[in-house]
Amino acid sequence: MTRLLPRRTVLQGIVGGVGAYVLPPEARAASAVSPTALTANMNMLTLGGVNVVVVTTTMGVVLVDTGPKEQAPALIEQLQAISPSYKYTLFITHSHADQIGAELVFRRMNSPIFAHRTNPPRPSINGYWPVDDPYLNALATQVEPASPYYTDNWSAGEEQIDYGFLPPGHTNEDMYVHFLNSNVLAVGDMVSPERDPELDRSKGGWLGGRVQAMDMLLARCNDTVRIIPSYGPVIGKPELQLERDMMAGLYTKLDEQVRMGFTALDSLNSGIMNGWPRT
Repeated sequence: MTRLLPRRTVLQGIVGGVGAYVLPPEARAASAVSPTALTANMNMLTLGGVNVVVVTTTMGVVLVDTGPKEQAPALIEQLQAISPSYKYTLFITHSHADQIGAELVFRRMNSPIFAHRTNPPRPSINGYWPVDDPYLNALATQVEPASPYYTDNWSAGEEQIDYGFLPPGHTNEDMYVHFLNSNVLAVGDMVSPERDPELDRSKGGWLGGRVQAMDMLLARCNDTVRIIPSYGPVIGKPELQLERDMMAGLYTKLDEQVRMGFTALDSLNSGIMNGWPRT
């Protein structure tokens, strides 16, 4: 007679491959997060500051990003509470460690993983990141996207999903995931309503690309859309428009100054960052 292991035991064993399930006090506190309901079948989890979208459908659970590696136990705990499904499908907005830290959990469950065609999720190469760490080492295990794409659509039960590439405004592998029935648009770090926008130059991110990407996102938005960034609160089209206009204005000024021979320090000393809504 085959003995079936409890679902919680199976998932805990999988999580054990990316981090011990016995959590330190600070991690246990972080795991006590309450989902933010977006619709009857869609929740937003904020794990280690990173927003993760979780959608329950008749075909299983769809996730956008995973949060950082150390939050994998908290993510699994929340998934267990939200849905009894064993079947997961993962979309990756881009391959920074805070977005894909728990990807290996889902790969070990043979979950379909959708990622941009240019995205070898960061792990296979080292990279420069000028914000917190000057240099990021590759993850030990290389992870390749199971379902690479440029632009496509997919049906998860009753939920119709559009997904596709964005111009390099954060990295050269960013993408959006648009849940059409729910009118929810997940955008990763391409929109940054609270934190200063980050342009990963080692992966091709630049300010002009950010403006182009925001224009693409605005074209998908109506007046009732809810936009989920990697960090910060749910926003709407007016907030996206405000951030886009700020980026476009800054880009125009920088372009003029570069043509005049300004260095980055010259631009800062000129007061280029003064007078914007968030500076």
